[in-house]
Amino acid sequence: ILSLTKIETNSIEMDKETYNITENIREIVNRQEKLIENLKIDIKFEYDQDVMIKADCEQLEKVIYNFLSNAINYVGEDNLVIVRQTIEDKYVKISFIDHGVGIPEEEIDNIWYRYYKAKTHKRASVGSGLGLAIVRSILEKHGFEYGVVSKLNSGSEFWFKILTESK
Repeated sequence: ILSLTKIETNSIEMDKETYNITENIREIVNRQEKLIENLKIDIKFEYDQDVMIKADCEQLEKVIYNFLSNAINYVGEDNLVIVRQTIEDKYVKISFIDHGVGIPEEEIDNIWYRYYKAKTHKRASVGSGLGLAIVRSILEKHGFEYGVVSKLNSGSEFWFKILTESK
């Protein structure tokens, strides 16, 4: 709650720096794979090239971690989570894809707010109900576009887009 309140009240300034987001995602995926080794979940990171961006690395790590954790929590029977980095014009799009239960269409707009949990939420999943509210606040403070595409019984794709830095 404290983190979210600090972000929403502008108590935390975004300390933007240019860094390699691809390398950052690789590190986070590697850490998560070690933490969930016993769950037999495969995390696949798909990308064509390393990409430089300008953002608050520490805050964006929270976004990546939250999206990845959600995908792991809602993984489907295939036990596969895909993190996909694609280049679209001058932007890099980072997607987190699971093949789990999905989110009912009428609930999509509400999931970004504190304590909201979709009807398909797994009771056994760990979480405070604040993760996506924190993600929304961080991405909006950066001015980054974000969203989710979801279909019941097929899974979800959470994503965000960032302007790339020229080399």
